Amino acid sequence: MLEGNFRINILDQSPANQFESGRQAISHTIELAQKAESWGYHRFWVSEHHNSPRHMGSSPEVLVSHLLAKTEHIKIGSGGVMLQHYSPYKVAENFNLLSSISPGRVDLGVGRGPGGLPITTKALQTSEEPGINSFEAKLTALQQFIIDNIPPDNPLYGIQAKPIPDVPADLFLLGTTVSSAVLAAQMELPYVFAAFLNNDRDIMAAAIENYSDCYKRDTVREPNLMLALPIIVADSEKTAKDYASDIVIVRVTLESGRTFTVFSIESAEDLGKQSGEKFTYELQPGSVIHGSKKTVKQKIDEIRYLYNVNEIFAVTAINDFENRLRSYELLSEICWA
Repeated sequence: MLEGNFRINILDQSPANQFESGRQAISHTIELAQKAESWGYHRFWVSEHHNSPRHMGSSPEVLVSHLLAKTEHIKIGSGGVMLQHYSPYKVAENFNLLSSISPGRVDLGVGRGPGGLPITTKALQTSEEPGINSFEAKLTALQQFIIDNIPPDNPLYGIQAKPIPDVPADLFLLGTTVSSAVLAAQMELPYVFAAFLNNDRDIMAAAIENYSDCYKRDTVREPNLMLALPIIVADSEKTAKDYASDIVIVRVTLESGRTFTVFSIESAEDLGKQSGEKFTYELQPGSVIHGSKKTVKQKIDEIRYLYNVNEIFAVTAINDFENRLRSYELLSEICWA
């Protein structure tokens, strides 16, 4: 939805509660996308998770294709493709084809995380592409393929990710760290800080500051900062508080220093064991922005003015689908100055 220069979007993780099948979860995502369009949301993104007991969206490009066919004008995208697992060339082909089918409606959000536990990473990464091992190298290659600008000194010069669309997908980087913000700035990409995965406000503030400081000011492309926030709106303050109290995140820290976010102690223990490293984990409150429309508007306004953000994604983790729909409907009714 757009009021003035401020937009609100939805990032949907295709959640399934203990009583729902994967098919039902995907059906809910399709229905939510159609509702989001009718309510005036600007973008609708879907996530990537593997072997998850909770989130069913394992192939965002397939789901994006279907959602584009089921909607008319809302922007549809990935939030995001876990690029470490894939060939940048194949990802570019997929999204160039989507952009050729639906020009101007496709977003390509990319994340550097695994989207699952170590065992699923092993299943996905059966081999390595020679010469393209780091995330940074893959992201650079993806950007070059998307804009059809492979430099002459590149061994892949002359290759195109066909079909070349009239309007290529917009490329975004999602992250939860300062380093991801710096990388986005260096590559002149829009950056989405995923606060629903990392609720440390100090890290978020540092990421935002570094994105701004490291972005080249003499470039044609302006910096574009967004936040993906956990948000719950309900008809009463008490109902919203009850929903929000159910949400916790578990931060797992490996001995190597790498950190991951999961949503249950069981997943944290599985991740630690599968990593082969010593590990610790910490339960943290979800830090959900919650309340009535009036309360949520006040809280979002405080954040967007503090960080000078003109676009946010709402991530609403309510188990019951009808109540999740109601939250997004109420959010769409808020008038933004």
